[in-house]
Amino acid sequence: ESLAMADETKEKEKNEPSESEKLAANYQGPTRIYYDLAGRTHTYLPIPVYKCQGSGKVVLLIRVSPKGIVEEAKIIENESSITDICLVETAVATALISRFNADINATKVQEGKLTYLFVAQ
Repeated sequence: ESLAMADETKEKEKNEPSESEKLAANYQGPTRIYYDLAGRTHTYLPIPVYKCQGSGKVVLLIRVSPKGIVEEAKIIENESSITDICLVETAVATALISRFNADINATKVQEGKLTYLFVAQ
């Protein structure tokens, strides 16, 4: 495989949604949810319930235990388009009740990202 072809393939892969993004994109409603957590799938990914006025993207750094429990969630400000405390708190609270499949071979705590795209109510 030539270098140009390899770069082209990588570029294509970057632009195509991952399996988790495809799954998450099937959710309908005022919020879209995406996640990036290597080798894991969601077992419970609730849609946030909120009464906030704003809209935009909140990207969270999540830490997930081998049992699939989200133990920590905090905003990645430079990747998020909003700082509305109401939406940030809603995203964090929802992330903390989300669950992923268990992975007994996972490192003690696995880091990933969870993204919420909020649409104005």
